[in-house]
Amino acid sequence: MNKKARIKKLKSKIAKLQEESGDDILMSLREAVQTEDMLNIMQKQLKDLEESEEDEVIAVFTLKADSEEITIEIVNNNPDPSNLIITAESPLSKNLLKSEIGDIVNFRGKDYEIIEIDR
Repeated sequence: MNKKARIKKLKSKIAKLQEESGDDILMSLREAVQTEDMLNIMQKQLKDLEESEEDEVIAVFTLKADSEEITIEIVNNNPDPSNLIITAESPLSKNLLKSEIGDIVNFRGKDYEIIEIDR
């Protein structure tokens, strides 16, 4: 996912959270505080992302286990682990970068076969 797509996705999440928090008058104080904290974190991430240089994608790996297929991007900066965008320094990245198509890697306790690599 490139920088523009990540910015758009983050803005969408922020707008949704703002809408949800404003619509529910009966929201508990705790939920309101948690939502506000999430909004602050996401707005900081958005600001940092908008001010950063374009991400340099090192490689993109497509993994498959049973009928589940996932794509993991390895970048130089601005990781977003929740969207499977990780830095080259992570243990998973180091393992993937040494791998080839057909190799099996363990991710989140599950074995996946590497079915595609784009470097």
